[in-house]
Parts: sequence; C-alpha cells; structure tokens
Amino acid sequence: MRRIFHQSLTVMKNAFRRLEGQVPPPQAVPWRDSFVFRHKEELIEQALLQKVARSISALHAIDVLLLHGFLQEQAVLQRTLDEIREDIFFLAAAITNDRVTDRHRQFLEEFFAEEFPDTNNLAARHKKPNMVPRKKIRAYVNRVLSTDPKETLIYSLPLEA
Repeated sequence: MRRIFHQSLTVMKNAFRRLEGQVPPPQAVPWRDSFVFRHKEELIEQALLQKVARSISALHAIDVLLLHGFLQEQAVLQRTLDEIREDIFFLAAAITNDRVTDRHRQFLEEFFAEEFPDTNNLAARHKKPNMVPRKKIRAYVNRVLSTDPKETLIYSLPLEA
C-alpha cells in the first residue's frame, strides 16, 4: 500500500511541476536585510498552486507521522488537508464552472495579505481582512459543483465532545 501511496505522490509532484510552469512565479521582494518571495499578481491560479503544494507537503508529513506511530498528529493534518481540498474546489470552481465572485476576491485578499507589513516593527502585525467563513466556502462548492441539488459534496462532521 505504501508503494502505491508513493507512486501517487510522484504523479502529484509531476503534475504540480507542469502546472507550476503555467503560472507566473513569485518574485524576490526586499525584506529587512534579505528578501522574501511574493506573487505580485495575486492570481487565483497562484493561490491554487500554493494550496496544491501544501497538500503534497502535508501528505509527505502524514507518511512520516504514520511510520512513527503519531496517529493523532496525522489526524490533525488530515483535517488540514480537508480544508485545503475545500479551498482548492472553491478557487478552481470559480475559473472552471462559475465566475470569480466577491467571496473569491475576499479569499484572495486574505490569502495574500502580509503578516508583517512594517519590516522595522515585527511586533505590529497586519490586521488581516475578514476570512471567508468555512461554511460559505462549503456552500459555494456544493452549489456550483453538485449536479444534484440534494447532493452534498463537502460537509462537516460534528466533533464529539
């Protein structure tokens, strides 16, 4: 089973590399006495690519955690992957099945917002714009991608107390 998992990761990484070549790359931007990489265009495609990269990285981490018996930590990453998947569906649906909405613009504004806008005062953190609520992301994906109005593609399981 692990062999199939690693083959799947290889396919994902290869697909990622092909997609990466179709999106404007991040640019080096001065930051303090060095630089950071930033996407100046702040496109949906760039956010999607970053979400996909995060998914692949999390899958590698899950593999390592499971090998060492850290099942609860693996479960935490699984929830993170679920949210990343929802974000990917949300962003991709805007350009494949629908249109870019105000919620997508709000999502991108929050996604690309700088954490520390003043490089000389790292204690002053940027007030990020309001995040798009998770329930709104799920509702959009279910509405736009479902072929059956009664079908739920993304749902949230209640957490046990």
